[in-house]
Amino acid sequence: MCIRDRYEGEWKNDKANGKGSFYYPNYDFYEGEWLGNKIHGYGKFISMTGTVYEGSWVKDQPQGYGIEEFEDGSVYKGDFYMGKRQGQGERTWKDGSLYRGTWENDLMDGIGEYIWKDGTQYTGQWSKGMMNGEGIMKWPDGQRYEGFWFNNLRHSKGRQFYSDGSQERCEWINGKKQS
Repeated sequence: MCIRDRYEGEWKNDKANGKGSFYYPNYDFYEGEWLGNKIHGYGKFISMTGTVYEGSWVKDQPQGYGIEEFEDGSVYKGDFYMGKRQGQGERTWKDGSLYRGTWENDLMDGIGEYIWKDGTQYTGQWSKGMMNGEGIMKWPDGQRYEGFWFNNLRHSKGRQFYSDGSQERCEWINGKKQS
């Protein structure tokens, strides 16, 4: 029989305070530091779905530096604010793809670099999880595009460099090259 919804650890003034463990009713589990009945300090949270967070906490929320391992095998290492990925961080997906850069509200946002498993690489501006703004995309075959992006598509003026060494200035609208 599993005992759930239970705290084991240090107490102060009838509140969880210091080091302790909590077994949640849904089988989630936390072990680490507490302050005034709140998770506060350093600790490790394991959800029943398989996601694991280990790092800093402030008032029951991941905040500061932490490592989050997802049930699909991907991993985020970086800053958190009020329970969300926020600030500088790096996420590696199960397929080997990688993003390193700025996060806001759990999304890639600001300046960052994304490298796909095939070696394609984008470095530039992101907004709400999408390539938006100025950036450079490099492909494994040597092609490169420098210009503007909108919702993950080339958009506006840019310069295309081809693997044979030629290049051209071009304009794009929603990912389609204009003649």
